[in-house]
Amino acid sequence: MIAGTFSCAEVTSGSCFGSQGFWTAGALQNPSDATSSFVWKMTTVNRGTRQQSFDYTKWYPNQPDNNSPSGTEACVNTLDFSNYEWNDKYCYDTVCYICELEE
Repeated sequence: MIAGTFSCAEVTSGSCFGSQGFWTAGALQNPSDATSSFVWKMTTVNRGTRQQSFDYTKWYPNQPDNNSPSGTEACVNTLDFSNYEWNDKYCYDTVCYICELEE
């Protein structure tokens, strides 16, 4: 686990619910290489980018699939319609987040 203090918002209603789910800290280790492994990736002002391999996964069936007309699906979001299983997603799509790492 990456050490740090997490600040979590209570998401109770509104635009954060729907098929988009929520962002996680999961991302491709090398975003320019769609065949690279997914890792937990944290970017902070004080320490730059830190990453750690997954010890646990909860991928939705047939994911990750890198199937986006927008570009490489290099980020990981949850899918709220499927018990929050994971999906690879284009990183510039608008999706809500729940927690952020504080340094």
